[in-house]
Amino acid sequence: MILAIKPSLWFMVFEPAKWIAAAALLLVCIPWVGTPAVLGLSQYVLMQLVLLTLGVRMLVAAMRWVSRFHVLTNRRVMSVHGVLRPHVWGCPLVRVKSTRLTASMHERVVNLGTLEFVTDESPAAERQWCYIARPEEAHGEVRRAISRALDNHPLA
Repeated sequence: MILAIKPSLWFMVFEPAKWIAAAALLLVCIPWVGTPAVLGLSQYVLMQLVLLTLGVRMLVAAMRWVSRFHVLTNRRVMSVHGVLRPHVWGCPLVRVKSTRLTASMHERVVNLGTLEFVTDESPAAERQWCYIARPEEAHGEVRRAISRALDNHPLA
């Protein structure tokens, strides 16, 4: 095994970002709306329900982070993810046509990146290592492994 990495812990913030934003908006709006009880619930109870829902969603994000990792060997690149039904994507290095390192705005802010593997075999979403820390180092290691695999491949 050459490299085994997990997404950054920022995964647990970025993955449920829409839920966090919606919960923040609701928490701001509940007191602003006034005191009328919705479904017989007070503002305090409504705020607790919003926070409970957000907590559950953050727990799901943590479970998804724990179950996600990426592996690079001298012959293959792999990605494993999934809480209830684990999914494994793997591809021989000699079948990787190229790699791309990208970073969305929020990834750039915290020095993260996404490494995409261009192949002919699988959907693009499966061929990505998302939210990896030190993406340039990981990309360099992957490129060196692909080069070594192609040099040692009998059909090359």
